[in-house]
Amino acid sequence: MNRYFLFFIGLFLFVSCKSDVKVKDIKKDTSVEEVAKESKTEKDNNLQENVALLVSPCSLISKDELGEILGVSESQISIKVLPASGTYSRSCFLKWENVDNGSRRSMFLVLQTDPLPGEFEDWAHSFIDAKKNSGDIRYPDSGKPYRYKSIEGYDGEIAYNDDLKKVFWKINKDYVGGIFFNAGLTVHNRKLYGVEIAKIISKNLKKKL
Repeated sequence: MNRYFLFFIGLFLFVSCKSDVKVKDIKKDTSVEEVAKESKTEKDNNLQENVALLVSPCSLISKDELGEILGVSESQISIKVLPASGTYSRSCFLKWENVDNGSRRSMFLVLQTDPLPGEFEDWAHSFIDAKKNSGDIRYPDSGKPYRYKSIEGYDGEIAYNDDLKKVFWKINKDYVGGIFFNAGLTVHNRKLYGVEIAKIISKNLKKKL
């Protein structure tokens, strides 16, 4: 009789222990889910804040400042703010005319933000670094990578490719600026304009952050 009694006591204790383990596991899983939800909420909030501060890059530099850089008067500059093509970037198109020789030039400006906040410690650095190390692929050039190089004059990370006539620069860890130049400008002017415009746009966006 005592043996049966001890057997049932042992069985009861075993089941109780198993039950406790399950409860603890459930609590542990619930805690992990809560942390994951909090992390997602924080990332979503960061993304909303970054997107809310996205503006047309042309609103971060005046015609007067552009005129000094380009060597033309304000009246010779026209700006068109383009509709947002996506959640994470804003752009504008800028044209100017030199009345002395009748030449017309243009550039496309873009401001981009981190589309995956929290995934990279410094998204903008990773973006610029990828331009330099991996480059851009332009078809139908057989998948040839066009790698970017640093240029002087900008106090920060900047990448330029002469074949593509593009320049990108880091504003802070969440924002990158870029310029696509149209044909007709010299290499010297593309680099000069890129650096000087980058300085002003970066300075004015940082005031808003």
